[in-house]
Amino acid sequence: MSYTAHHVVIVDPTNQTPNLGRAMNTFNENEWLPLHCYEGRLVLYHYTDFAGMKGIIESRSIWHTNAEALNDQKEIRHGLGVIREAIEERKSLETDEFILVFIDSLLFHLESLFRNLYITFVASFSMDGNLQSQWQAYGDRGRGYSLGFEFSNKTKRTSDISHISDPSEIILRRVLYDQDQQKGLVISYLNNVIESIRPNLVAEKQLARVDRSVRASTRAVQAMHTLAEMAVTFKVERFRKEQEWRLIRIIQDSHETDSIKPTYLFHNTPASILEFPLTSVMVGPALPCRRSQSEVTQLIQQLAGAENPIQIGSKIQVTCASSFSKWMYLFIVI
Repeated sequence: MSYTAHHVVIVDPTNQTPNLGRAMNTFNENEWLPLHCYEGRLVLYHYTDFAGMKGIIESRSIWHTNAEALNDQKEIRHGLGVIREAIEERKSLETDEFILVFIDSLLFHLESLFRNLYITFVASFSMDGNLQSQWQAYGDRGRGYSLGFEFSNKTKRTSDISHISDPSEIILRRVLYDQDQQKGLVISYLNNVIESIRPNLVAEKQLARVDRSVRASTRAVQAMHTLAEMAVTFKVERFRKEQEWRLIRIIQDSHETDSIKPTYLFHNTPASILEFPLTSVMVGPALPCRRSQSEVTQLIQQLAGAENPIQIGSKIQVTCASSFSKWMYLFIVI
C-alpha cells in the first residue's frame, strides 16, 4: 500500500504559457509532491466528539471546516507570511520591470484568492491516534474518539454522494513545520517559474507596456496554484508533534453561509463495492473503556445497516486510549 500525491489546478486561466506550465510541473514532481507521498500503509486519525463520530460513520463523510474558523486562525496567515517574505527577498534580486510585475501579481492574486475569491475548507488528521494535545483540543477533552482512516491510491473522494467521482479540488497534503524548509520551497518555486518566463519577456519587447503587464498578470494566475497549497500546509514549529495531514478543498466563493462541507470517502473493492476506509475507533482516555467499546461497536453495527451506497467494512477495531493517557486526562478533566 502507498499514497501518491497529485497536483491540483484551482484557477485555470484561458491563456497559458507552456514553458511556465512545464516549470511548474517539474517543481511539483521533483520537489513538492514527493513531500506528500507515503510509502507503506498510511493510516490517519481524526479526533472528534460523540456527535462527530456518529455523524462521520452515519454519513460516510468527513466534514471540512472553513479555514477562517480553525482553532489557530493564524495558520493560513503564517503560510502567506512565509510566502510574502520569500517573495520580497526574491524581488530584491530582480531588475527586470515585467518580472517584478509578475512577482507582485503573484502575491496579489494569491492573497485575493484567500481573501475574497475562494474559500478554503480543511479537515485535519494526525499520524498519531493517541496524542494528548489532540484529545484536549479536538477529542472533547478526552471524552471523544479518534477515528483511523486508511488512505492509499485507491482511496476516492467526492463532494457529492449522488455523483461518485474523484474531484480534483479535494487534495490530501502533509503539513510542514520547518520554516527554513518552507521558505526554501517558496524560493525554489519562484526561481523555477521566473526563469521559465524570462524568454517570453524578451520575445514580447515589441508589445505595448499595458499588454506586457496583462500577460505578466495572467501568468501569475497560472503560477499561483502550488503557492496556494503551500499557504494551507505551512504551520509553525511548535505544532510538529501533531504530525498533521489535511484534506483540503479550495472552492470558489458563492457567498454561501455554510462553514462546513462534507467529503465522502470510499475505496473501490474488487467486487465493485464502495467501502468506507474507516479502520479503527479509539475511545477517549476520559471515558470508561469496556462500556464505551461496547457502545461504539453496537453503534457501528447499527449504522452499517443504514441505506447508503458506501458500505462500512466488517473489520473496524474498537480500542481504548492507553492507561497512562487515561490517568493524565482524569487529572485534567477533574
